[in-house]
Amino acid sequence: MKPHTLMLVLLSGALLACQSQQGQLSGERQISSGSAMRFAHDPTGEKELLYLRGLLKLPEQGERSINDTREALWSRQQRKADVMYELISFYGRYPQQPDKAKLTALIRQMDRQLAPNQRIWLWAMVRLPGELQTQTTPVELQTLCQQVVANTPTFGYVQPSTLQLCRRAQLLSLRQQAASQTDKRWPVLLADIRADVQSGRLQKSDLLPLMTILQSRRLGDDVMPQQAIELGRLANGQEPAIELAIAGLLLEQLASKKDSIQLEKRLLQLQQQGEKRAAYLLGRLYLEGRYRMAEPALAEQVLKDATELPEASYLLGRLYLSGLLGGQPNVQAGVDLLVQSARQGYAKADLALAEAFHDTPGVKANPVYAWVFTSLALQQNPDSLQQQRRLATLTLDSQHQQQAEALLRKERQVRIAHTIHSALPLQLVQEAETETPDEVVPDRNDMKKPDTEQKNSEKNSDEKNTEKNTELVSNF
Repeated sequence: MKPHTLMLVLLSGALLACQSQQGQLSGERQISSGSAMRFAHDPTGEKELLYLRGLLKLPEQGERSINDTREALWSRQQRKADVMYELISFYGRYPQQPDKAKLTALIRQMDRQLAPNQRIWLWAMVRLPGELQTQTTPVELQTLCQQVVANTPTFGYVQPSTLQLCRRAQLLSLRQQAASQTDKRWPVLLADIRADVQSGRLQKSDLLPLMTILQSRRLGDDVMPQQAIELGRLANGQEPAIELAIAGLLLEQLASKKDSIQLEKRLLQLQQQGEKRAAYLLGRLYLEGRYRMAEPALAEQVLKDATELPEASYLLGRLYLSGLLGGQPNVQAGVDLLVQSARQGYAKADLALAEAFHDTPGVKANPVYAWVFTSLALQQNPDSLQQQRRLATLTLDSQHQQQAEALLRKERQVRIAHTIHSALPLQLVQEAETETPDEVVPDRNDMKKPDTEQKNSEKNSDEKNTEKNTELVSNF
């Protein structure tokens, strides 16, 4: 395969994976992992490796795409034995895929005394929490981390360092233990990490991924926010990203008006330093009104400064739809911001859009749009009974069902294209862009407001859709 066709292959494979259950995408092409791997101008295999890493960054796709990615990774591993990290990441995301036992067998056979193997093994422990429970014990982990400390220089190591991975594995193991064991082990582990930071073996920036282990709900509901705050404070206020992580945790724990004022003061300082997430957190503080009056106008002001963050555009979009500003919802602005947030991968935005077009006061009900965004929300959370029930209530006639399915396909294509451009290295994107067909990415104005009036007005829908005031979602 020529390098300049790489983007076309990736787009086509991703689009095939996103076909709806009701029908197939027009112009569908079969693309096997074997054909995708024929890099005629890739003697070193570097572009193939970049391609595989790009695949791992794509959003949730269909079974065919997942299978192709798995086969491509194992093919590369058998030929070059250099994608263990990628295989571990793949099975961390898709644990039910075949051949996982083959991977875990390779991990178990590793000699952990060898530094390269230590890194791979620790990466597996962090990304495959089930293996952490079966392949080691807290005592063995502590011993390994002590060995790593002894061999870790105080400067110049590759990120993430082996020591950082080891501490992450220890923290994950801590979350898996009973509360009584956690209370005993936490002070010891915190002291070890403090010593790592003071000696320079861990950088202050290393504390952020350690905090994430303690507060991520993807790893279970047994989060440890207070311990995460204690870790963050080891940075002594010298890392803005860690300060913002602490602020986000404190926002959930405000206990007095004094706490609220202190948090606002610190967030304003960070915002003035150009930290967009500080603006988002301020918006939350002003909207939620904890130990203060809610101030929607102030929230709007600060959130406008951070709309490149999907969580900020989501919150501002919800604010516009709420009618809290001026007493009337600003539907167009609210919907546009929610669409922007959804296209950046913020799952809550699809839920908000589905609700808005289904039964939100102040927003004209639109069954076609409600069906589209409910389907997108279900794609991200197939087990949601609420979304399943909503979809079941959205009965469309054949014409509007076809329209909804066409809009869903186009919206999926837009999101895939957005993800590909952000996931693939710039070099590969630039090489491919000149020969990527224009029709792969639909025009942002393709999704018009569907005509939901009586059939006697349906004959005029094409003419109405050309008028700006009939477009509810102008950015589609």
